[in-house]
Amino acid sequence: DASALRDALHSCFEVATFADDLVESRPWLDKAKKDVAMQPLLSQDVDELRTKLPTLPRLGAFSEIGWREFEKAAGVFFEEMGYEVFLTAPSRDGGFDLMLLNSTSGKGPERLLVECKKPSEGKKVGISVVRQLLGVSQVEGATGSVCVTSTEFTAGARELSRLSCGRIELVEGRELMDWLRN
Repeated sequence: DASALRDALHSCFEVATFADDLVESRPWLDKAKKDVAMQPLLSQDVDELRTKLPTLPRLGAFSEIGWREFEKAAGVFFEEMGYEVFLTAPSRDGGFDLMLLNSTSGKGPERLLVECKKPSEGKKVGISVVRQLLGVSQVEGATGSVCVTSTEFTAGARELSRLSCGRIELVEGRELMDWLRN
């Protein structure tokens, strides 16, 4: 459930040595906004999604919304966990779709990168997507990463997540849909 994921995110990620500086000046956020053209998740997006998404009756219902709406739905999911959510531009996104900030976690400030994948119904997200996000997260100096899919992950993707020692968490469509229903 969402609270278990939030606890896992807070407890697993190691905070970078420069984390205290991140909250004070946040120059990396200004640079990231220029490099990747990010914008905060807008309250109108949140309100629109809150009314639309809970009416989706089944897991496969994610096929009824577009990929951008799916990214915003994931943003709402993380916003509910207390993260400040930034949405990247629709293209040339730098290898991630959302940036999550949390300066109040028990382990110090967090900056997480989120990749959202909405494959065709029945297709699973594989290990290459997880590997790529791990690399982008490392290069960007994020404290961790999350990969969200509207479907499921392959066994290889799950295994890589497990072996990453908490550097990447996976959220499957079933978990996101359960949260939307509650």
